[in-house]
Amino acid sequence: MQQKWLLDISKIFEESWEGDRQVVSIPFLLKFVPEGKDKDKIKKEINEQEPILKNIKKWRNKILAHQDKIVVDDIKEFYKEYPVRGDQVELLLSSIEKIIGRINSATNELPTLYCYSRFKEESKQDLDEIVTILMKDMQGER
Repeated sequence: MQQKWLLDISKIFEESWEGDRQVVSIPFLLKFVPEGKDKDKIKKEINEQEPILKNIKKWRNKILAHQDKIVVDDIKEFYKEYPVRGDQVELLLSSIEKIIGRINSATNELPTLYCYSRFKEESKQDLDEIVTILMKDMQGER
């Protein structure tokens, strides 16, 4: 379940393509928010999460979606270079909640509260456990 979360988190921050390949993501939705204070707050919230988002995208591209051999050969170094900790993911989910709520409030008359806490309760495993599982999968131990 956590692996899917990490994949999905990276998807919701993908830049939108033009034409037929548009991705419904936060950057795509941001285009519909009028310029001003709300849009500035959303951009600031996104920028604050950029370091963890970069690491999650790296995980997606090198481990979760494609499983590059070079990464498998030195997986511990990869984890050191691109750490993703459980507390960072929780903070990111809280940030996503704020971003989606602000986008909704800025584009609709009625504000809506988004909450990830029910998903958080369903999955209390730390990302270290995910790393262990991924390492076993990549090394063929599982």
